[in-house]
Amino acid sequence: MTRNRATNILISIAIFLVLYGCARAGKAFLVPDGGRLTGQYHMDGTEEAVFKNDSLRVTVRRIKPSDSEGSTLIKNLSDKKYIILKVGIENNSKFSVIYNPSLTALTDDGLDFLRPLDYTDLYDLTVADSGLESGLEDMTGKFYDIVLTLQPGEKSTRLIIFEPLSKNTSSAELDMEEIYIGTRTINLRFPFVLKTGKI
Repeated sequence: MTRNRATNILISIAIFLVLYGCARAGKAFLVPDGGRLTGQYHMDGTEEAVFKNDSLRVTVRRIKPSDSEGSTLIKNLSDKKYIILKVGIENNSKFSVIYNPSLTALTDDGLDFLRPLDYTDLYDLTVADSGLESGLEDMTGKFYDIVLTLQPGEKSTRLIIFEPLSKNTSSAELDMEEIYIGTRTINLRFPFVLKTGKI
């Protein structure tokens, strides 16, 4: 066996191992850190974090493949590692609940501080990236981008979309500030860990 051939075989094996490792690792995604949920917070199953008191119920989980069915944009954003969370808000009080997504942030151990994308941000993304062109018109009412008011007994389930996190991130926290219940406010914090595998 010649030296060149042996070198080529070693290079081929190395490439295979790298590709095999990447394939096994799969996509990185956030899941609620159930070990850090206490008090009025708990897990519902293995992937949904829940806050519940007498007035309000809020659920947070990562999107599943079925959540992006019929939405090319959501699938493309997910493929490009944008953080997409499905958030349910249920008003169990006798007052109006007001949620302003511009007061929500995703922070992480890589010192990222991200605000949710709104419709203008998504429009700018689709203009700048031809791979994201399709599907913007279908997003109206499917994600939190403007102030939402829920009357007693009403609920809403929509997406919150963030830019990708830093490469070395291992944990994050979703901070939902100043959710109004009548005239009083509540701040919610949902901890997450980064996992790798199939979505």
